[in-house]
This record gives sequence, structure tokens and C-alpha cells, in this order.
Amino acid sequence: MADNLRVVIAAAGTGSRMGSKLNKQYLLLNSRPILTYSLDVFENCSIVDEIVIVAHANEIEYCEREVVKKFGYKKVSRVIAGGKLRQDSVWAGLKSLNKQTSYVAVHDGARPLFSSQLLMALLEEAKEW
Repeated sequence: MADNLRVVIAAAGTGSRMGSKLNKQYLLLNSRPILTYSLDVFENCSIVDEIVIVAHANEIEYCEREVVKKFGYKKVSRVIAGGKLRQDSVWAGLKSLNKQTSYVAVHDGARPLFSSQLLMALLEEAKEW
């Protein structure tokens, strides 16, 4: 099996508790969608070779246009539709990865405070255990 890390970003939530018409992963934080902060970490981390974003079915084109293309993310291989529940969305993302996937990190698209150091530490633990 190859030694690679693939990332599934769950970004299909509606953010209904926020009371906003725009889902929270697309709300602007310092003039950028919240989702871009996590994508930056994964995009710039050499151990990540693929990112799959799982979005709400009605927001796939929006995510591709306003996030992936607008900010030039090269490691995002696709944006796919999520399911009714978060677990369904994560499952859809996992199923979209090919069989040569060694390791997978699952991240919530509305959680921008993440670092490459944390990712590296988590991968080392996964390799050990």
C-alpha cells in the first residue's frame, strides 16, 4: 500500500443555529470564507496528496466556483454531495477515495483553527497505532 494521506472535509452542514442564509463554512472571516483557512493548511502540507470536499448538494457549484477555483486549490480533486446527516456525508467522502488510500483525515469545514503541526502529529500517531 502506498504511503499517502487523503483528506475528506465535511462541509455539507446547514448551520441552522447560526441563523444565517449562508452556511457557516462560507461565511467570511477576515474577508475570506471560513472553509479556506482549513483548505490552506491541507493544500500547503506536503504529506496531503488529495482533498475531497463534501458539500450540500445545492452548493457544489458554489463551492467549486467561490472557494476551490477562486482561491486556486490544486489538491481538491472533487466536490461531492453530502448526505442527510454528517455521518452520511463523511461516508460519501470516504467512498469517493480510491483503494490505494493509506490514511484519511476527516475535518469539519467550519473549523478554521487547525495547523499542519497538529496534522503531522495525528498522522504519526495513526502510523504507530
